[in-house]
Amino acid sequence: MNSESADAALRSEINKIFRRYMEEGAAPFFENYFKERIPEEERLGTARVMDRTLERLKKSNMMPSKESLYSQIFDLANYSYGEWWFAIRDLPNPERRRQLANDPRFVDSVASRVSLKFTILVRGVRQGKLRISSLSPYSPVNTALKALLVLLINLNTPQAQNDPQKSLLFDLYDRIFRKAHGTLKMLSMGLGNDAYASWRTLHEAECILFLLDQGGPALCRAYVQHIVYNNAYRGTITDKAQVDEIFLNMKAEMKAHDLKAKDMKKFIEYGWLYSSPAYQRLADDSKLFNRYAVPVPAKPGETTLYRLGKGPEAQSADYEEFQARKGELSTWDHDKLKDFKLNFRDGIEMLAGLNRYSEWYETASEVTHSSAIFFYANDQFFFDLSTVALYQLSLRVTRMFRKTMSEAFAQSPQTAEMVDRLYTDCCRMLSDQEQRFRTIYGVAVVPDEDSAHVKPSRLEGNSADELPYGAATPGPILNEEEDKGWI
Repeated sequence: MNSESADAALRSEINKIFRRYMEEGAAPFFENYFKERIPEEERLGTARVMDRTLERLKKSNMMPSKESLYSQIFDLANYSYGEWWFAIRDLPNPERRRQLANDPRFVDSVASRVSLKFTILVRGVRQGKLRISSLSPYSPVNTALKALLVLLINLNTPQAQNDPQKSLLFDLYDRIFRKAHGTLKMLSMGLGNDAYASWRTLHEAECILFLLDQGGPALCRAYVQHIVYNNAYRGTITDKAQVDEIFLNMKAEMKAHDLKAKDMKKFIEYGWLYSSPAYQRLADDSKLFNRYAVPVPAKPGETTLYRLGKGPEAQSADYEEFQARKGELSTWDHDKLKDFKLNFRDGIEMLAGLNRYSEWYETASEVTHSSAIFFYANDQFFFDLSTVALYQLSLRVTRMFRKTMSEAFAQSPQTAEMVDRLYTDCCRMLSDQEQRFRTIYGVAVVPDEDSAHVKPSRLEGNSADELPYGAATPGPILNEEEDKGWI
């Protein structure tokens, strides 16, 4: 069947549907939508499934009114396409697919599933007046962050190659943006506990991304090397000579850090931290502190604490370094290098400077592992906390991405303006949600710089629409079908 014949057959099917159930004059508008959304080879089968589904709905007295059907017909097209695609996905022969599109029994079997799901998932949900709440996918709490995340996914996808040797940072951005988008979807479904557990994973990923971003190519190479160590340890590298060489290098590195054989698994997962500038800074500060700290008098049995002493003379070799670090070291009461451990909380999180979220992380761990908190948690509390936490994290990662893409954005100022506009809107929304949290629960959330100086948009006269308007967003990588998760 050539393209003209296919278009004519499709037009006939669509006109038939509108003639029976609505008004034929509106058919051309729907035909344009159909052609934009449905692949050409699936259009005829999808249209016939739609027609048969409407017959079923009419017979079962579940047919929407003509007025409602004008909006719901687009959902029906999406559900019909999803079921049709699934039913014939393993049939590569186009002729066989056309035969099935002309088989009333096969079409009816697909339509039976569409009518049932449409009745429950679309018609049942859309009855009654629309009520906007924070749970609603139409709420600005949801749409502000969703718009930013989808744009970032679109912009990052061309750079992400799922190859740590070539695109490590962009691969991490891809995973974080998509995970954050999925977490937002959980919130729109009212799954506060699940969203909070998902935030825990995002927090771990953000800390790693922050350190790699700060550490540059050298730290990225160290991180990739530890992926190689893990592959050798797990047996995914089959060349014995290569594995032996990898283990020799790994043991030499472990010895340099005074680690034993029992520490191998921890070193494989976290040993790359020794190459981070944050760890090197901690080690250098430790040397200065041990050199110039003095003990604070303590009572018998009490832990000895320290304070920074006078420091070196002006002619000393480390005088300038001491002066530069004196402000930080004056906050120490012990050698903080001793706090460092090869784990997440005392390693990655501490070096990333995000350990102010340690209590949130610990609580999320309890929710994740089905403790009593999981079974008896205040769902609304975790919904509200997850909303704030997800916004804070997403905005921090957006700032990192903005810096990573600075050269590309300089070449495309309209794209940069679009990102900045959505970022500003999300900052206002975050401020609004933080204030709401304080009002409801009487406690402040962990502070974050994105909302520190921004008034909530609901209390302010202007809106995000008054910000400079940028160019259109690139075509969606997450199309509506994926976003709805209906296939």
